[in-house]
Amino acid sequence: MKKISFLLLMFELGLLTLSAYSPPLTKASTTPNFIDTSFADTWNRSDKAVSEMPGVGRGYTWGPEYFTDKAVYSEAYNQGNRQVQYFDKARMEINSNAKPGDLFYVTTGLLVKELVTGMRQDGDTTFTPYPPSNIQVAGDPNDNGLNAIAPTYASFRKVITFNGTENSAPNRVSAIISENIDRSGTVKSVTPPEVRYLKTFDNNTNHNIADVFVDFGNQNGLVWQNNSFIQDSVFYHNPTYVLGLPVTEPYWTQAMVGGELRDVLVQLFERRTLTYTPSNPPGFKVEMGNVGQHYFRWRYLENNTQSTPATTPSTPTTADISGLDFGSNALTNLYNLPNIGAYTQTYVTSSHDPYGGNWDRTNVLYREGDSRYVIFDEKGAGSIYRIWMTKEPTNDTIGNILFYFDDEDTPRVNLNYQDFFSGKTAPFLTPLVGNNQVSSGGFYSYVPISYGKRLKIVTTKLPEFFQIDYQRLAGVANVPSFTGKEDLSSLVSYFSGVGADPKPANPGRQLIKGSGTLNGNGELILPQLQGPAVISSIKLKMNFNNNEVVAQTNLKIWWDKRPWTQVDAPLDFFFGSAEGEQRVNGLLAGMDPTTHQYYFYLPMPFRSEAKISLANHSTTPATVEWEIAVDPDPDGKLVKANTGYFNATFKDQSDLPDGSDYKVLNLKNTRGKFVGLVMRYWSHYSAMEGDDRVYIDGSATPHIYGTGFEDFFNGGWGFEKGPFSLPLHGSMAPYWPPPFPLYFGRSGYRFMLGDAITFNSALEFGFEHGYMGKNTGAPNENYRSLAFWYGLDNSTLQLTDSLNVGPENKVAETAHSYTATGKDFSGRLDTFYEGDRYLNRIGDDGYKLHGYSEFTISIQPDNNGVILRRRMDYGDLNQQGRVYVDGQPVGLWYSAGQFTSSIRWRDEDFVIPTSFTTGKSSIKVRIENASTSPWSEFYYWVYTLKKGLGYLPGNN
Repeated sequence: MKKISFLLLMFELGLLTLSAYSPPLTKASTTPNFIDTSFADTWNRSDKAVSEMPGVGRGYTWGPEYFTDKAVYSEAYNQGNRQVQYFDKARMEINSNAKPGDLFYVTTGLLVKELVTGMRQDGDTTFTPYPPSNIQVAGDPNDNGLNAIAPTYASFRKVITFNGTENSAPNRVSAIISENIDRSGTVKSVTPPEVRYLKTFDNNTNHNIADVFVDFGNQNGLVWQNNSFIQDSVFYHNPTYVLGLPVTEPYWTQAMVGGELRDVLVQLFERRTLTYTPSNPPGFKVEMGNVGQHYFRWRYLENNTQSTPATTPSTPTTADISGLDFGSNALTNLYNLPNIGAYTQTYVTSSHDPYGGNWDRTNVLYREGDSRYVIFDEKGAGSIYRIWMTKEPTNDTIGNILFYFDDEDTPRVNLNYQDFFSGKTAPFLTPLVGNNQVSSGGFYSYVPISYGKRLKIVTTKLPEFFQIDYQRLAGVANVPSFTGKEDLSSLVSYFSGVGADPKPANPGRQLIKGSGTLNGNGELILPQLQGPAVISSIKLKMNFNNNEVVAQTNLKIWWDKRPWTQVDAPLDFFFGSAEGEQRVNGLLAGMDPTTHQYYFYLPMPFRSEAKISLANHSTTPATVEWEIAVDPDPDGKLVKANTGYFNATFKDQSDLPDGSDYKVLNLKNTRGKFVGLVMRYWSHYSAMEGDDRVYIDGSATPHIYGTGFEDFFNGGWGFEKGPFSLPLHGSMAPYWPPPFPLYFGRSGYRFMLGDAITFNSALEFGFEHGYMGKNTGAPNENYRSLAFWYGLDNSTLQLTDSLNVGPENKVAETAHSYTATGKDFSGRLDTFYEGDRYLNRIGDDGYKLHGYSEFTISIQPDNNGVILRRRMDYGDLNQQGRVYVDGQPVGLWYSAGQFTSSIRWRDEDFVIPTSFTTGKSSIKVRIENASTSPWSEFYYWVYTLKKGLGYLPGNN
C-alpha cells in the first residue's frame, strides 16, 4: 500500500484544519526539508520539541508539512526574488534587509490580509485583485459541504482593520467577550458559551485581545536553542514576531469540529489566526490556524498562477451565440434539427446506482451540510432541457428545489417540489411541465434553463429518483443565464398546438396528395419526390377491416438513390404508439383510432430524390390516403453540407443473452443526432428496471445513465396511472397494477429536441436487460424499438495522439515532454468503468496532483478544434483544473461529484476550440489543479475535429 502524504491526508481524508484537537506527531520524520538553514533554526526552536518529544503539551507553531520550495513573484522584491517556504501554519521569508542571525532575518508573511481582502501581493508595491478566500477559518474542511456553517476569511472583511482606523474598536479591557460572527460576517451580541475576557488593547490597530490568546502568546515551554532543549519563551519573548498585530476583535462562532457542532472563539492577526475551543484538552484549547496551507491553496490552487485575476472570465470569448440554437430555439427551430454542425456535448445527471445495481435513488452528486443535496453542478455555458423526478407514491414531503446561477449566493428559483411541477407557477407552466398525475407516475419539466458560467441545483430534502438532461456549449460565450422571470407564453402555445404541424409553412410548399389500395402482403408505391427539398410532414388515412394491419405495415423511404432504406418502420411505431392503433396526441407524431388518421412532423431533408412505399406484411388489405408536405430548397437554405439524413431504425430482438444491453442503436464511423425513440418490450416484470445507457464517440463512460425504462419516458412506478399521451412523451401500454404479473409488457414514446443526443463518430444506445442485465428467462421475450436520428456517413473525429502517463510510462511521457508537480499519488489503480463494462477490471498507472501537469500533443493543422479525453479516478470529489493551451487560458475542466464504490474509472472530455488550435500541428497543454481534491490523470486521448465535416459553435 502506498504511503499517503500528510498533505493528501488533509485534503482527501478531511483532517481538521483548526480548533479540532490534533495531537502532535512524535516521529523525527515529520521534520520538513528546509531550503535555508535559517528556516531550519526558526522551525526547530518551537517545533522540534513538538515533533520529537511525546507529551510536550502544545501544538505546532509552523507545522510538520512544507508545501513548496519557493514562490517567484511576478515583480521582484528588493531587486531579486524573495525566497520563501510554506508550512501548515505560515510562510517563512528571508528578509534581505536584515542580517543572518537577527530575529527578523526570517519573517512570517502577512498572509491573513491577502486572504481576507483578496488583494494578492505580487511585488513590493504591486497587488492584484482576486476573490477573498472562502476557506473556513475554524473547524473541519468544507470540501464536502460538512462545515458550511463556519465563517471564512471573506466573512471577516466587514470587521477587519488594515488601513488607519477602519473597523477599529474602543478599549474594552476586562469586558466579557460576548460578540458572535457568522458566515455572512454579521456580528451580534450573544450569551457566551464560556466566560472569557478582553485582556490587552493594542494601540497600533485599536483592537482588544482575548485573555486566552494573550496567555498563549506569552507561554513558556520546551524550546530548541544552542543544540539543546531548554525552558524559555516559545515565541522569542515577542509574540508579535509570530502573530503580528491583531486586526479583528475576538468573536465567538460555531463550526463543525470532528463532525460535531462546537463553539469556537476566533481572532485574526496580521500573520496568523488563533482559535480557542473550550472542549479541547489542556494544551490544545488554543491552536494556530493553517494559514500557510490555506494561503497556498488560495493562491496556487484556487487562483493559480499570476495570470488569472478575478476580473478575467474563466472561459474566454471564443465563439458567440449567433446562429446557435439553445434555450427555446432548440425546441422550436425544427428545420435546424437535422443539421449536425454546432458541437455540443450531451449528458444526463441522474440518481442511478453507482454500483450498477437497482438502487437508482438518493444518489446525489454531493451534499452541502445536513439538508442540502446537490443534484446538478456544471461550470461553463450550457442549457438544461429536461428534468424528470419521481418519488414513492406515499411520500408527500420532498422539499424545495433551488437553482443557483453563476456562483450567486441567492437562488433565482426556489420552489417547493409540488409547485415546481404543478404547471401553475410561471414560467413552469403546463404543458411544459407536469406532475405524476398527468405523466403517469413521473414529474417532468421541458422548460429550457440556460446558464452562462455555472448552474448548481440543490434540494432541501434527499431526493429519490431524478434525471437531468443538458447540453454543454463548448467554447460559447455570452450565453444569458435563466432568470426565472422569462415569458414562455409562446412556447406554451407551441407545445399546446398538438395535431398541427409546428413548423412554419414555407411559401413554396407543395402538398402531394393521393390514394391507393394496399393489398394483403403487397406494396403501395407513393409518388417519387425530387430534391433538394425537405419533407415537412407525412399524413395517412387508412380504411381496413382489421386494425392489425397498422402494426404489420411498414413505411419505407429511400434517400438519394441509396440501395438501402433509411426508414423501414411499422406504422404504429412510426406514429408513436408501439401498441397497434392507439390514440397518440404528440407534438411530432400522432394517431386517431376513430378516424384512422396519422401524422408525422419531423423534417426529412434529401438532396436529389426520395422514394416512399408502404409494405403490408399481413393478409388484410387496406385503402390509404396520403398527404406529403414538401418544401423545395433550390437555394440550399434548408439542406446544407452538414444536414443529416433522417433515419428510422427498427429493431426486433428476442431472447437477449445474459448480461447484454438491448441495443436500440449501435453506430460507428457516423456522425449525427439522436432525436427520438418508440419502444416496447414483453418480458419479466424486472425488465422495467433496465437503465438506459448511452455511450458517445467511443467513451468508456456513458454520457447518459438513466434509472429505468419508464423513467426514460417520463413516467414512474410502471406507469402507475395507465396510458397517457403528452406533446413529447407518453405510453400506450395497458396498466398492470401491483402486484405485477410475472410477465407483461411496457412501451413508450419520447421525442428529443433540446435534449437530442449529438455524436461525432459513434453512438451506442442500450437498455439494461432487466435488473443488472440479468437474463429474465421470460417465455416469448421480445424487445422492439424504433430509433429516430439524423446522420451522415462519416466521422468528425480523428485520433491524432494519446498519452499514457504514470511511473511505468516514462517513454511516453518523455515523447510528449510531460512534466507534473505536486504529486500526491504515483502508482497503479485497478478498478472498473460503470455501465455494461462493469465486469472488466482495468489496471493503469497514473498520478494525482495538487500542482500542475504539462505536455505537448499532436493534432491536425486543418481542424475545427480538439477534444481532449482523460481517464480519471472519480473517487476524488469535484475535481477541477484550469486548462491552458500554449500559455493561453481556455477554461475550467470540472467534474462534479464522485464515486466512492469500487467502480472508479471515468472518461471525461474537454473541448479546445479552434481559436487555440487552427493551423497548428501540435499544442502545449497545461492543466493546473484548481480544487482541494487532487487532479487525477492516467491516460489522455487526443481527437482532432475534422474541418469541413463539422464545426464548433460560431466557427462556420
